[in-house]
Amino acid sequence: GYYANGNACAANTCVCPNGAAKKGVACTSNGAHLCDTCVGAFHKKGDSCAPNACTCSNGSPATLAACTHHGVENCEDCLPGFSRTGQVCVANGCTCNSGDAETGAACTS
Repeated sequence: GYYANGNACAANTCVCPNGAAKKGVACTSNGAHLCDTCVGAFHKKGDSCAPNACTCSNGSPATLAACTHHGVENCEDCLPGFSRTGQVCVANGCTCNSGDAETGAACTS
């Protein structure tokens, strides 16, 4: 789009923190916060870029730059009894040669 700039028309210029702003007719108002795409640890939410939020079923989810894809299982730390395998926390598997193996939080490795 365009806006009146004195006696002339000027192309609207949009802005987008954490992404690329819309251009041309998609930029409907000069100075508007309208995003076309997002970068880094951000995803599109309407016309804005919102921080990604990861999940983690058995620990603490990754945050900020470590959460590169919104809504995915990506663990930063695991609860007792769990260890990281890739980006997820899985239950530790203890064994015991003479008795019962520890389970849950008591199984530390």
